[in-house]
Amino acid sequence: MSNRIPLSPQVLIILALALLILVLPTASQAEDTYVIEVSPTGLARIPLALPTVTTDSSLSESFVEEFRQTLMEDFSFTGILHIIPRQAYLADPEKKDVDYEDWLFIGAEYLIRVHLSSTGDNLRAQVAIYDIALRRKQSSQTLQLPFDSYVLLAHQVAGHILYEVSGIEGFFDAQIAYTSDYGSQAGGAIKNIYTMDFDGSQRRNITRNDSININPFWHDNDKIAFTSYIRQRPEILLRELDTGRTALLAAFGGTNTGGVKSPDGKYIAVTASRNGISNIYLLHSDGRMYRQLTHHWSIDVTPAWSPDGRYIAFVSDRPGSPQIYKIELATDQITRITYDGRYNVSPAWSPDGSEIAYVSLEDNKFNIYIVQNDGYNPRRLTYNSGHNETPRWSRDGNYLLFNSNRSGEHKLYIMDRSGAFQKRLNDGPGNNTMPDWIFPKSQ
Repeated sequence: MSNRIPLSPQVLIILALALLILVLPTASQAEDTYVIEVSPTGLARIPLALPTVTTDSSLSESFVEEFRQTLMEDFSFTGILHIIPRQAYLADPEKKDVDYEDWLFIGAEYLIRVHLSSTGDNLRAQVAIYDIALRRKQSSQTLQLPFDSYVLLAHQVAGHILYEVSGIEGFFDAQIAYTSDYGSQAGGAIKNIYTMDFDGSQRRNITRNDSININPFWHDNDKIAFTSYIRQRPEILLRELDTGRTALLAAFGGTNTGGVKSPDGKYIAVTASRNGISNIYLLHSDGRMYRQLTHHWSIDVTPAWSPDGRYIAFVSDRPGSPQIYKIELATDQITRITYDGRYNVSPAWSPDGSEIAYVSLEDNKFNIYIVQNDGYNPRRLTYNSGHNETPRWSRDGNYLLFNSNRSGEHKLYIMDRSGAFQKRLNDGPGNNTMPDWIFPKSQ
């Protein structure tokens, strides 16, 4: 990402006043008022100009506008991008040459131009990004997918733009696996595993049985591990999303939960109560037993790999209440992570390994925290918003996926790593919990 030339405070004030005068509405224009937005962190969002997406004559205006609206909706989930309304434009957006002064005058940091064209069975998007302060074209990229994947192409275009202007890796092309009681006729006693695209489209029930199916974990190559009670006891199953084939992964005596794959793909961490006590075990990737990892009379559950594969975080009640620990695989040395709070669960390592997200019970409410991997500096991210559970990091560590019942039912949300920006996903009906990301194969 290119370095930007900072504008002086005096210039910013002048530009803001000029823009305010420019778009000050009359009574008939009140609905079109332009407001300079500030993100929940108190920092100004990156202002982008995204004129109408252009196209050749083969594509309809309604199709092109739908493509643009998908970009706009994706940007709304970042918390850091702001699209300047069209009525504020001074420059002719259709003009080939870029009038940098006009775009600078209305406060745009970047001008985004997207051109769509059809080539046989494919849809092609040409994306040009102009740095207004530096007065130059920053990048030009062509993306292409089969025409029937036009929504995915829009998500990829949005991700490309987000990365170019902010350095943040997009998540718009991801899917999400989660547990839902939607359609249950037994007071929520039946739960199934669903998947959906990030925008809420392509929602599908992948288990479809009259049982309890919970706690999905994404494995690469389009597989999901989850815990199922279909045989009247908790066992871990592995489902291939492309083919629908389901295999039994762990069915030891007693409880079997987890199913988290190691970063190198060789092992799977599970919780099993083979001898009546829940401990953490490592399996080979095909489900064969590798070794028992924890040996304690207390309950050890919910393993989570560090991104370098050297540690596993887990929850244990060995101090008398659930707390988060980590174990070094090379030495089996166990270190306690959480000390604040009497009930801490659901650890999830950040992609860079520096922090662990977790859930803590405080004043009878579950809330999400982040702590350094050595246990220092715990920080609370959710406040006064019901129960907030099951944090899952985005692939670049800038966002967290989680579920919350702040609206009554449990729904899926996303927030930035500061907790300042939080937004609900379009996850549909039912109580939706225990989410996990499913990223494209190429990622």
